[in-house]
This record gives sequence, C-alpha cells and structure tokens, in this order.
Amino acid sequence: MKLNQDQIGVIQEKTGLAPVPSQAVADSGLADHFGDHTFYVDKEGMYVFEEARLPANDGAGREAVVAVKIATVEPSGEGDEAMVRGIDPQVTPLTVELV
Repeated sequence: MKLNQDQIGVIQEKTGLAPVPSQAVADSGLADHFGDHTFYVDKEGMYVFEEARLPANDGAGREAVVAVKIATVEPSGEGDEAMVRGIDPQVTPLTVELV
C-alpha cells in the first residue's frame, strides 16, 4: 500500500523507520517489480506495510498496518552496496496503530 505523509510520520515516530526515498524507488525499479508501495529497508530486508485491523471494544476495529517482508538484503561487493532479492511475502510481527 502507498502510505500518505501522516501514516509515514506515525510509522517513523513509533518505529524509527524511514521510507526509501521516492527517487531511489523510481531509479531502482522497485515499484515496477513489487508494485506501488511505500518501501522500508533495514539490514534484515525490505518491507512494505499492508492494512490490518486491530480489535476494539466497540467492535469497529482500529486502523493499523502490518509490516510485510518482501525481499532480503545481502551485501554485494565492497562498501555499502547491497543486493535485494525478492522472496515470498512474509507477514512480520511488527504492527503499527495509525492513531
């Protein structure tokens, strides 16, 4: 899912994660390969967030997103270069309430 600025801000505030810059997404072809998402990367892999519903006392549910790992990140060569390898999507335990 493509996140809006408010959602990106909440995720960054609650997790410390910052999205991959839009220009880097365009230059790398990530959107062409994985679809139109807001991408996040750390030393373990590349992630997108998908909608999730958390239960609420009133039964309506709370708006939240869950991180889905879509690729591994492996060092390639010297320096900070890395190879991104797509994997079968794996839902992670990281869930962020967007309130």
